[in-house]
Parts: sequence; structure tokens; C-alpha cells
Amino acid sequence: MTTCAVGDRVTAVGARAFVERTNVPAPAVYAMPAGLSYEQGAALPIQGLTAHHVLFLMGRLALGERALVHAAGGGVGSLAVRRGGGGDGFNI
Repeated sequence: MTTCAVGDRVTAVGARAFVERTNVPAPAVYAMPAGLSYEQGAALPIQGLTAHHVLFLMGRLALGERALVHAAGGGVGSLAVRRGGGGDGFNI
């Protein structure tokens, strides 16, 4: 993990997520965006994984295809839209 330093606010994805402290592999740790509460930061990985699951596993979205996201104002919908705007060939 090279993007975070000791004392940074981070969030992570891993087993034993419902504990106060745990160990996770460095690639599973992400800097928490400024302005988020700890509660929002804890929810962010779940919302992101849900958006990814819906688009690419259930929806089988492939490069060059388009997807319409309804209710994009919520956590999962807004992350699905952001995922499509990364310049990687997905049109959402």
C-alpha cells in the first residue's frame, strides 16, 4: 500500500469486516475520500462492489456496450455511473 500513510483515514474490503480492528492485505485498503464520515466510509466498499456486481457479473456489460442506470442519485447508482465514466470503453 503506497497511497496511504500511518494515520490516514482508510476503508478496506476483507473478511471479519464487522470488527473495530482487523488485518487485511494492502491491496484491499483504500484512502477514504475527504468529507466522508466513518459510517459512510464503511459503506463505500459495499456500494462499490454492488455496483460492479450488477454491471459486470449480473448485467454482463462488455467493452463498447451501454447501460442505463436508474436512480443514480444513491450510493450504488452514483458509483455505477462513475465506473462508466473512467475512459475505459464503457458507456453508462
